[in-house]
Amino acid sequence: MITSFDDERVSRQGRLDLTSGLVLDYAVTPLPNAQTMLTFVNKTDSVKVERALTEKNDALRKAEELKNAFLEHVSHELRTPLTSIMGFAELLKAPDTGSLTARQSNYVDHIANSSSVLMTIVNDMIDLKSADAGILHLEFDRMSLDDLIDSVADDISSRLQETGVTLEITAPPALGPITADFQRLKQVLLKILGNAVKYAPRGSIIALSCWREKGDFVFTVTDNGPGIADDALESVFSRFDSGGRQAQYAGAGLGLAIVESFVGLHHGRVFIDSEPGAGTTVSCRIPDASADRGGAEIIAAE
Repeated sequence: MITSFDDERVSRQGRLDLTSGLVLDYAVTPLPNAQTMLTFVNKTDSVKVERALTEKNDALRKAEELKNAFLEHVSHELRTPLTSIMGFAELLKAPDTGSLTARQSNYVDHIANSSSVLMTIVNDMIDLKSADAGILHLEFDRMSLDDLIDSVADDISSRLQETGVTLEITAPPALGPITADFQRLKQVLLKILGNAVKYAPRGSIIALSCWREKGDFVFTVTDNGPGIADDALESVFSRFDSGGRQAQYAGAGLGLAIVESFVGLHHGRVFIDSEPGAGTTVSCRIPDASADRGGAEIIAAE
């Protein structure tokens, strides 16, 4: 390039990877009187950093793919033995099987409860995996919000008794109907309430307030637990993350991830307002699916 006798002398530039490990960017610039200027810039350090970041990103992507494949395989493989364990536990409690001592009955109850908790975690992982793959679809139908609240209150009652927490529900006499997926919306409420129960002190009160606003179903769940620090609010919807809070009862950290996914599928919004030592309030707005709505919006508000 320097000694070229071409009729048309043009500028050229490129990169040299030397066997010594140096990486040089060069530029060849023709000058008058048959002169040529050759310049080098040492890019070794920046290229090494770039390559290290690329390799790290590839490693993280492969690790994420491996984790997802592992979770998918394990979650599906666990369902069959868990179903058998739960079935045999119910069979042992049946009167036809024979009487159990008080200690045996207590053990069987622990087996059934622990299996149920584990099955919930497995189902949550499968739901999240299905949502990520875009194969989880809602079954929209006209439903009664009053029936939804009653069903949620019935399902959470045993958990409230175990933890010594009281649930106060504030709602108008008739919330009316809405088009949504009953089961998924019920899961959203149960996950939020279950999360509040997990962090609420024993003997405290959790407040569930529900109302309609421009046709949307709006509700808030408030607890007076330890709250969430500002720097942890950004990751509260992350999977297997507890937001840095210590709970009375351990969980897998999938509750709010499920809420985020299902609220998003309903084209709704969820807000979290919390301060350390001042409790946490989770607010959700679920639009009527029969109306024309835009996309989902998930916001963690300080």
